[in-house]
Amino acid sequence: MHDKLKLLLDKINTPKEYYDYFLNGKILKLKLDHTRRNGIFVIEVEKPLDIEVIKYINENIRIGFPSMESVKASFVIKNKNYDDMIKYYNYVIKNSTLTKPMKELFEEKKVSVKNNTLTIELDNIAEENIFKNNMDSVEKLYKKIGFDDFKINLFINEEKKEEIKEQTPKVEIVKEEKKESPIIYGDDVKGSITLIKDIITEEQNITVEAYVFGVEEFESSKSAFKILTFKISDNTDSIYAKFFTKDADSFKKLSKAMKSGWFRINGYVKQDQYAKDLVLNIRNVVKIPSKDNLLKDDGEVKRVELHAHTMMSQMDGLTKLDLGKHTCELVTNAINMGYRGVAITDHNGCQGFPIAYGIIKAHNKGIEDKSKHFKGLYGTELTLVDDTVNIVVRKTDESLMDNTYVVFDTETTGFYAGSDQMIEIGAVKIKDGKVIDRFDELIDP
Repeated sequence: MHDKLKLLLDKINTPKEYYDYFLNGKILKLKLDHTRRNGIFVIEVEKPLDIEVIKYINENIRIGFPSMESVKASFVIKNKNYDDMIKYYNYVIKNSTLTKPMKELFEEKKVSVKNNTLTIELDNIAEENIFKNNMDSVEKLYKKIGFDDFKINLFINEEKKEEIKEQTPKVEIVKEEKKESPIIYGDDVKGSITLIKDIITEEQNITVEAYVFGVEEFESSKSAFKILTFKISDNTDSIYAKFFTKDADSFKKLSKAMKSGWFRINGYVKQDQYAKDLVLNIRNVVKIPSKDNLLKDDGEVKRVELHAHTMMSQMDGLTKLDLGKHTCELVTNAINMGYRGVAITDHNGCQGFPIAYGIIKAHNKGIEDKSKHFKGLYGTELTLVDDTVNIVVRKTDESLMDNTYVVFDTETTGFYAGSDQMIEIGAVKIKDGKVIDRFDELIDP
């Protein structure tokens, strides 16, 4: 056992009888995210670990590093036998995202292994759909144990299929409509999904589900090389996704198809020398339904927000407003939640007014009863004095009434220091609250 691995096991008070499982083992690497407060120990072991050992490591590794927010362990098995996947099956199901009744149901299923494929025998399509919805968590748990290159095959018992088939009413298919393929580029994307917040190092093969909130196009003037840079987020974190090509058709197709919306993106993660960060390089893209959660307000009496900012308030507004796409998240969400109106009071600007007015006008157009029209209120927050400037310097607590002091004022040709100039200065000297002297002078600029 390598010294660093023994140090880790000692640090988390691992029972001595568990040490035999780690003979010839070692820590391959520690993956840290950009905050360096979340990490994953990748541990190589000679053979698969006992389930109780895995449980102990997972439950206690966090205790050994109290200063970190999250510490996990994943294992790499040097001499793995895929038949061993069967003995881990119930452990994986219990720790998956399946609900408790579904866990009990799938724990009773017949499972088998051939080569690197785990086959699970199911009774019907309903069970198949439920398992597919939780497939990602099952695959990730097996990978953490050490089975990183395997497949899961869901097999429906033919006898059960026939029973369902006999009970299904026969229908006549009148017309079959051709569905538009969701594949935007490359091949269909299957397999486990990784959260962007968990991308902390370079990866050869990774898949994320995210929405696009920005696109940058680059076409080299020296060659036919073209680059699309997508800004993507899955609401856990954000990352750049890049597409490199010399094919003009692929460049145009992807640029048009991925302006906005949710996508399943597959590729490899690499440190980018230009972005100075990890970047997801695109191999395959599939369009998927939106995963945004629509806001709801079930209150009987709705409120009216009289002070709200859009992104037109620089550094002081979060709700999206896109001049090009004619969208205003603030107004649209207020309408969808059943509010009667909303006030936009952006800082030092009114660029959001025309967009909001257009959306509200289009909404009210289909409502005959004017008392039910949505109302837009428009205002601004204007800064009359720049409160970030230190107006008073060398401040003192001395009383003005006990001192002699000068109050002065200047007149200028404008407010721009680069070209405007002073044209007059005036001043008064005050003592005991009374003016004792005056000065006034015009200046030739």
